[in-house]
Amino acid sequence: MARLQLVDACVEFSIPMRIKDLALDKGRRMLGAPIDRVRRSILALENINLDVKAGDRLGIIGHNGAGKTTLLRVLAGIYEPTRGSALIEGRTTTLITAAPGIDLDDTGLENITSCGLYHGMTRREIAAKIDDIAGFTDLGDYLEMPARIYSAGMLTRLSFAIATAIDPEILILDEGLAAGDAAFVMKAERRITQLIDRATIVVVASHSAAMLTSMCTHGIALQHGRVVASGAMKDVVAAYFDSVVEGARQGNEQHLTTAFAVAQDLARHGESVPPAIEEQALIAALRQVPGDRMMSIRLCQLLRMQGKPIPDALQAFELEPAQASATQPNAD
Repeated sequence: MARLQLVDACVEFSIPMRIKDLALDKGRRMLGAPIDRVRRSILALENINLDVKAGDRLGIIGHNGAGKTTLLRVLAGIYEPTRGSALIEGRTTTLITAAPGIDLDDTGLENITSCGLYHGMTRREIAAKIDDIAGFTDLGDYLEMPARIYSAGMLTRLSFAIATAIDPEILILDEGLAAGDAAFVMKAERRITQLIDRATIVVVASHSAAMLTSMCTHGIALQHGRVVASGAMKDVVAAYFDSVVEGARQGNEQHLTTAFAVAQDLARHGESVPPAIEEQALIAALRQVPGDRMMSIRLCQLLRMQGKPIPDALQAFELEPAQASATQPNAD
């Protein structure tokens, strides 16, 4: 029976001795992970406890640098905990980065076989699925050629097609995985949905509230490598958004940056951005581009929508709905 279990799992990365204290300070702001100056290490995950069983759909949400990808890699068996333990029972497929095992000197068809074996498929399984994999890539005659002549997009297509052809018990998915050009993305989304339906356990990391709440039975929120909320996915998402807004209101730079990233991610997925999140995202943006008229107009509109006073610095900007609506965060 498929199962994932972490008990007090920690992951620590050493910092090269040549890095100066100034670089450590910059790393603290950028990475968001606790830094031990004495041991010269970064604690990416701290005391993570999880027990994911057959039928579970676990969602992971958190700011950039919260430890989401590191946690996925532990659950996939790519990283071993520095302290604590990890139990992985079941056939695992990971979609965190492009599928590992690609040999640039081999042809596309040869890589389908070698990468399939790497992922635990038998030669009989590979033979049964090779036409489906080849067709999905849309690479045609290029499959007979060495992978070293492929573009980055072609390699992504090949890797993605192989990884999603497996019938996994455990699927580890990073929603931020690039899947190629726009036309291919549509095919990729359908294929991922089919893959999820076939998996016994799914663990997915994403900023998309709609995706997580629709797909996952329960979830966790990560902050600086720690679990700060767990439970029903919709409750975890709400708690996470509240913590981002509260931190941003207190002037926390990391939370302001996170608010901006969350707003962009929600807009990218066609989801409505909560006014409180968009407000903090615009405040973060205006710190970078002070006095921008369009963003200032939109911020005024949001403040009025929420019944909040307009700061003196924004009083000069007239609220123009047609202009303001065009300034909502987007993926561009």
